[in-house]
Amino acid sequence: MKKIFTIILGLLLASLTVEVSNAQNCQSEDYCTSDMGDFEYESQSSFGFAFPGDTVIVKTAVYANKKYNFWVCADPKLGDIKWEIIQPIRKTRKLVDKIHVDTIITYKMTKQWDDELGEDVLVEQQDKNGNFIVDKVEIKKDTLYTIDRYTDEVRIFTSLKAPNFEKGYKTTERIWIKFVVPNTADDNGACYGVYVGRRENGDAKRKFKRGQVKYAAE
Repeated sequence: MKKIFTIILGLLLASLTVEVSNAQNCQSEDYCTSDMGDFEYESQSSFGFAFPGDTVIVKTAVYANKKYNFWVCADPKLGDIKWEIIQPIRKTRKLVDKIHVDTIITYKMTKQWDDELGEDVLVEQQDKNGNFIVDKVEIKKDTLYTIDRYTDEVRIFTSLKAPNFEKGYKTTERIWIKFVVPNTADDNGACYGVYVGRRENGDAKRKFKRGQVKYAAE
C-alpha cells in the first residue's frame, strides 16, 4: 500500500510541476498582434495553459481613478477565443426553508347538567354514533425562512463587439474575465494571456514593450 501511495503522489507532483512550468513559460509568450496602448500590464495580467473545453475565469479588481485596458490573447492552437468581462454583484434573497402546518379542529359545544358540580357545564356535542360534531377546521402555517447569498453575473463586455475593452473607473470594483476554450482546440493544450493594463486617468507617458509585460520609458 505504501508503494502504491508513493507512486500516485509522484504522479501528482509530476503533473503539478508540468502545469506550473507551462504557466511560467506562457508568461514569456505574446500572441497579441494589436497596439495595446500606453498602459502598465505587469501588475494584474495573468497567464496560463488551457485545454479544449476548459473554462478560464480570472478574478481581479479595478481601482478608482484609473483607466484600464483589457485584452485576451492566446496561441492559435486554442482556436478562436471569445471572451467577456463580468461584473459580479453580491446579492441576498429570502428563501423558504420549512413550512409547519397545524390543523386546529373546534367542536360544537352544548350545555349539560353536571350532578357533581350542581351546574351546567360545556361539553362537546356528539352525533348518534358518539362522534364529536365538528364546528370548524383551521389550517395554520408557520413558515421559516433562510437567507441565501449569491453572486449575480452581469456581462459588461464581450469580444464579439471589439477586440479589447477600455474604460476609466471612478470607484473600485470587482470584475471577472471569462472565456471557454473551444472543443476544437489542440488536444495538447496551449498558452493564453489575460492582459489587464492600467494607468492613472490622463497618464500616457509610458509605452508597452511587445513580447514582455514591462514598461519602457520613452
